[in-house]
Amino acid sequence: MQEKKLFDAEWNLMCFIWENHPTTASQAAAFALKEFQWKKNTTYTVIKRLIQKEFLQRQEPGFFIIPLVEKQQMQQQAMSSLLEKRFDGNVQDFLNTLSQINPSKSLVQ
Repeated sequence: MQEKKLFDAEWNLMCFIWENHPTTASQAAAFALKEFQWKKNTTYTVIKRLIQKEFLQRQEPGFFIIPLVEKQQMQQQAMSSLLEKRFDGNVQDFLNTLSQINPSKSLVQ
């Protein structure tokens, strides 16, 4: 399967959809207005893009939006990509680095 990519804004909207599906585009727009201060047209544009990228399916009547991929699937893909890009696929290096992270301290000063 070809890697599907979500930009941060798409990911944020997909999280709402994953947690609330089936949902309508208008419900997603209300959420995005409250959480991200997006105008309705912005949300609808992101939804349209997610449909074109085959992350969502539109169902009528009512403009229901249904996820076509699972959140866990996207999380696994993101971790696999990170592992390849930053750790040359070496799981042990990744785990060693992960075990040294202190969540209460910033890594970048």
